[in-house]
Amino acid sequence: MTRLGIVCSSGGAVFVAAMDLLRECGYRPVTVVVTDRPCGVENECERLGIEWRRIEDPTREGFSRQAAAWLFDKHQVDWTCLFFSRLVSSDLFARGICLNIHPSILPAFPGFGAVRRTLESGSRFMGATAHLTDESSDAGPILGQVIAPIPHGASVQLLERLSFAQKLYLLLVLWELAEHDALATLIDHDVSASVLPILSWANPALQDQRLAEAFNKFLRNEGIEWLR
Repeated sequence: MTRLGIVCSSGGAVFVAAMDLLRECGYRPVTVVVTDRPCGVENECERLGIEWRRIEDPTREGFSRQAAAWLFDKHQVDWTCLFFSRLVSSDLFARGICLNIHPSILPAFPGFGAVRRTLESGSRFMGATAHLTDESSDAGPILGQVIAPIPHGASVQLLERLSFAQKLYLLLVLWELAEHDALATLIDHDVSASVLPILSWANPALQDQRLAEAFNKFLRNEGIEWLR
């Protein structure tokens, strides 16, 4: 059973939705969370029975060092995923698998404000990218991407909702890969990674049909138009 560490500085909506969907499908994800400030995800962790710790260190290195010790040493996580508004240092990402999910089709629109900049650019498509975290800003090796056409006349608010769904899908894919010991294979570009399923809008795609159906139901319930 894979152990996931989350580093978060917001309400954690993507992470919370993923945990709810995984539990709905009968999974029991083992997760711990680190925050750097009072934020909504802490309340959600209480609701979900997830252990969390707040580390209020203003320095990137100090925060990363303490987060790594709590995640990798105390809780023995297998991988971490960032939903974080600050850069982290090698004190964290060099300790083990550390991933980020960025709201654009990298290498386009790295950094902050990616959804707004995608819309303003006149691009006809938007997406999200799962990539390894390193010392760069959103330039680590790409592990997975999803894509969708931008509807005519779309607003930033509409695209933010779509981006939320895209990041959620990628987190579910990453969790599934880790649970089946395939995440390291994908990172190492092993030839066996070529057997991972892909779709016209997702590479790689979810393998568990129950989880895919639960995700599609979530989109319908939330009124998010992406997959038709």
